Amino acid sequence: MITEKKTDIIKKIPLFSTLSDKELLALISESETSVFASGTEIHPRTAGRFVKVVLSGSVSVTKKNGDKELLMRVVQAGGILGVASLFTEKTKSLSVIKAIKEATVTFISGETVQRLVSENNGFAENYIRLLTAKIQFLNNRVKAYTSVSAESRLAFHILSLDEEHIGRVDVGVSKTALADMLDVGRASLYRALDTLTDRKIIKYEKNEIIILDFKALTEAAEGK
Repeated sequence: MITEKKTDIIKKIPLFSTLSDKELLALISESETSVFASGTEIHPRTAGRFVKVVLSGSVSVTKKNGDKELLMRVVQAGGILGVASLFTEKTKSLSVIKAIKEATVTFISGETVQRLVSENNGFAENYIRLLTAKIQFLNNRVKAYTSVSAESRLAFHILSLDEEHIGRVDVGVSKTALADMLDVGRASLYRALDTLTDRKIIKYEKNEIIILDFKALTEAAEGK
């Protein structure tokens, strides 16, 4: 991917919004970019201390939950990964990251990010905001997944997939697999989908969900 296009995508991400053109070009020159075919795991060599920016395609983040594989999030073009784990002592990721569709991913080293945190106060503030948002997200996820309502679990899951607030998400799995991931019965999932669709909150097309009403979807996730 040409540098101009890569730069255009990265500078639109809030985390990097305070960087000067010089800092942004330096960040791009220090990063590495790889293309991953559909179904390919983002290899362990680059799954550690890197902030990963998805430039094109989409990737899934899953974790094992007993015998099940729990879909944590789907990250589409313009999304980022690895922010929360960058400063941990652990070198092995507990998550599995795979390309859903052919994905182009840029890897920004931990050393580069640490330098920016030290030298750019705006970047450091954006980093803290992003970490805070992730903590809030995890707290809300726990609340949603302890809900007995399939509708609430589904609504929150859709919102979590649309981290960039685009309004269209790629579910990435079949309805049967989604029911397993949400730990609800298939019949309950189908009813929840029908309810949100009938209320014109979402529209389901193949494996894509279009969010028609963010406010109503948020209220459904909160059990309202």
